[in-house]
Amino acid sequence: MNSKEQKIEGKEQSEQSQPQKVIRVKKPKPWQRFLLIFIIILVLAGIVWLARVFSLVSSISQSSSDKTGIFNFPFSQKSGLKGENEGRINLLFFGIGGATHPKGGNLTDSMILVSIDTTSDQKKLAMISIPRDLLVKMPRPLTGEQKINAVYELAQQQKDKTKMDGAQALQSVMREISGQDIHYWVKIDFVGFEKLIDSLGGITVDVLEDIYDSSFPADNLEDYAPFSIKAGERKMNGEVALKYARSRYTTSDFDRSKRQQQIITAVKDEFENKGYIYRPDKILEIMSILSKNLKTNFAPQEISQVYKIIKDIPDDKIYNLVLDNTIDGPFKTVSNGGYYLTPKTGNWKELQEKIKGVFNLSISQKDQAKIEVQDGTKAKIAAKKLTQDLQAIGFDAVHTGAAERIYPVSQIYDFSNGEKQDTINFLQKKLASNKLSTGTLSMLQSKNSPSVHILIIIGEDYVKAENNNE
Repeated sequence: MNSKEQKIEGKEQSEQSQPQKVIRVKKPKPWQRFLLIFIIILVLAGIVWLARVFSLVSSISQSSSDKTGIFNFPFSQKSGLKGENEGRINLLFFGIGGATHPKGGNLTDSMILVSIDTTSDQKKLAMISIPRDLLVKMPRPLTGEQKINAVYELAQQQKDKTKMDGAQALQSVMREISGQDIHYWVKIDFVGFEKLIDSLGGITVDVLEDIYDSSFPADNLEDYAPFSIKAGERKMNGEVALKYARSRYTTSDFDRSKRQQQIITAVKDEFENKGYIYRPDKILEIMSILSKNLKTNFAPQEISQVYKIIKDIPDDKIYNLVLDNTIDGPFKTVSNGGYYLTPKTGNWKELQEKIKGVFNLSISQKDQAKIEVQDGTKAKIAAKKLTQDLQAIGFDAVHTGAAERIYPVSQIYDFSNGEKQDTINFLQKKLASNKLSTGTLSMLQSKNSPSVHILIIIGEDYVKAENNNE
């Protein structure tokens, strides 16, 4: 062995003789291992659950605008709902018999226009029932007139030819008669309705009067299956709730519309009171039901956005309007080879004013203010139109004619000693006037002047503002 090899060997021996640092790896304790596995399972389960929910929501939505991936729902950034920036979101909710309803399964059994007021922090919601016997023009390229409950079915039959399906046709008709943009629609069939309520464990409804319907149709739609329920607070499963919503032969179609609005409110209350929004298993169950029996043009992320708005609306900010053929209603009955409802005025103007002012109905109903309107303009037509607009949204208003002179600026006089302040606030906003004028009862022209609470004298400024808005 040469000297060089000896040096190398000596060096190796020297290095081996140095103490080595030992690294000890701690074994995880049993509870730590369990916790780690549990967290992994939770994460994987969450991903699977989210994927399932997204798949189900996507099957509900018919919107072509949403091409996002799973991780954009429901945690996507808010892009805003249609109509939200304009202060009002409108959606049409309609129910059909569906595949299990062999005769007229695509006829719309109920139609409710749901409007959400987004103009303030305290949101409001209105449910406006549209009568199924309303006579309307079919939307182009379809022709002729039909009851509104047949629009969806007839359009579905010709959708391959017209490139317009039933929901789009119904959406178009509702836009025409209501004067409102219909941003969204939701369709549900009878089976989905029943299963949804059963999945909530039933709903509680305050039945206002005894009902006995000897002509309620049986499942075969040929025989009868009488339906009855007593007045009072009742717990209903899906089957009973559907019958309660559909029964009309011993009451009326308008009474039925009120009951349908009751049920929608009860479903909302049940969902919130039981905290189902925090129950992934319940959400998955409901989504599974709806995926088969409900369709909508809401995009998946929009569904979560609209729920966030609706869930915080208190019951006293939910308004109900049933449009009927009573003395105060906008429709009249026409019998021309069938039973139809048509506008009393021959056009949709009165209906459109009622729908436009639906969020003010609570003010007129609560204050019960008597309003006199005088015309202080040169043209002498503005006061009559304003009176009609106020009457359309429930105010007790009367037009008494021309004022004693021409008024450059509109005036509001309060003879209620401040008791009708909500009505005053509404009128000030409508007339763009922030102050009250002082006057005496001698200014009133009404025969019942002592009972008048508020006097409005329309001025030239109102006419100018109205012309600018046209």
